[in-house]
Amino acid sequence: MEHDVSEKNLKEIISELLRLGYEGTYWDFKEDYTDCREDKLIDIICMANNIDGHQAYLIYGADDNGNVKGIEKTKYSRYTTKSVTEFLRSKPFAGGFVPKVAVQTIKNDNHELDIVIIKRSNNTPYYLTEEYSQSHDVKKKLYAGAIYTRVNDINTPRKQTASFEHTEFLWRKRFGIDLVVYLLYVVFSIPFIFPLSSTP
Repeated sequence: MEHDVSEKNLKEIISELLRLGYEGTYWDFKEDYTDCREDKLIDIICMANNIDGHQAYLIYGADDNGNVKGIEKTKYSRYTTKSVTEFLRSKPFAGGFVPKVAVQTIKNDNHELDIVIIKRSNNTPYYLTEEYSQSHDVKKKLYAGAIYTRVNDINTPRKQTASFEHTEFLWRKRFGIDLVVYLLYVVFSIPFIFPLSSTP
């Protein structure tokens, strides 16, 4: 798990992402909040399952091109760490593994930006064991067992699931398979890198 980001470091990270002028695998710009619970949930799941294995950021108060508009005049209730955490904990996540989040507000260009930080974790893939449809709009519904992730700036469509390649990557993270292979490589390479001196 990555350490908490200080306000100064967070400002630097977000400023750099805004300067890029486009969205990516682990960051997404949101000009405003939404009252659609399904949209809110899929955005967090996709970020938690991002295939870069990176801590992720939902940046509220910027348009799709990274232009800062500010979130201070929103008509919606603004997120807090407590509200988002409680929202996630009430959802049917497989194995009880729930994405860990934090919310911080930063200043940029004399505007406020709300940043939802989705912490990096090895508990991927995050997915639901039951369908989730609060708005009763079939186009918004999230499906049980579907693994949602993000490729470049596009979330997995709701009626689909992540590709085999990306699903495998997320499960390998869960079970530490790549880490085990790496550690074995290091252990068995040491004698060749630092050969033991033979006794006379």
